[in-house]
Amino acid sequence: AADYGSLRPDPDPYRQLAQHPLADGTLGYPIAGDAAAAPRLQPTAYRPPLYPWMLAAFGWVDGVGSASIALLHALAGVATVLLVYRLSQAWQLGGWGWWAAVLVACDPILLNQSSRVMTETPATLLAVLGLLGLTRLTVVPTISRALLAGVLVALAVLCRPTFLVWGAAIAVAILLTPQSPFRRRLWLAGSFVIAGGVVMTPWAVRNVLVFERRIVTTTHGGYTLWLGNNEEFYGFLDQAGWGDVWDSQRLDEQYLRVRREFLDDELRADRWAYEQGVATIRRHPASFAKACVF
Repeated sequence: AADYGSLRPDPDPYRQLAQHPLADGTLGYPIAGDAAAAPRLQPTAYRPPLYPWMLAAFGWVDGVGSASIALLHALAGVATVLLVYRLSQAWQLGGWGWWAAVLVACDPILLNQSSRVMTETPATLLAVLGLLGLTRLTVVPTISRALLAGVLVALAVLCRPTFLVWGAAIAVAILLTPQSPFRRRLWLAGSFVIAGGVVMTPWAVRNVLVFERRIVTTTHGGYTLWLGNNEEFYGFLDQAGWGDVWDSQRLDEQYLRVRREFLDDELRADRWAYEQGVATIRRHPASFAKACVF
């Protein structure tokens, strides 16, 4: 409520992505053509799909306005607090569970991001849901609970692709848990992976049909690698003081220019950014190690 105005900007443009499925059923960005022609809508896989779909589901009344986003974030935030308390009781924390819920309710980063059109709020909810599903699986390791846990973690992946690493680690951990026979563990891990695959398959199939390439997550990975491994950032690390924050504006502008040069082909632009990041790492391995620590 105090920072309601921050819901108007669209820094990552998720609101824009959510508006087009409502209007014409396409997850994409408008691309300007010739001066006489109207902008065309170009499908994209640059951002993960779940958050735009959530915005579209809540925003059909006001065209994905600030009110519908505020409602979505408020419900997700309150649900996260309540589920953290539920999780604390499943972990047998007793009265300390209230402190866990209070800490989540008062977390400054979560509070700040709740008034931004970004994925942190729903991703946190999905992380807690995933932990609850995995806790239930640990207490009573059944196939149905493994399937549910796989669905919950896969939804988190569709919100933020970094959860894919978590999902892979969970599958390995299920196999290595010694409490049950190996065949049983294999069934549980397989069920977890299959359920997650079923949830993620429609997005992957859509990308094959649109881009003629298997894209399970996004076309954002190359840029992310380059964002953390470029000459400007490495130079910043050599001179920065404690608490200084690097501004990536120039890098962002350069990447937008490259995308325009590639006629908004995000696959080519992502590959180019990936090659830039790898080349920078090879030229400056010591700076790469320092950046990892940073």
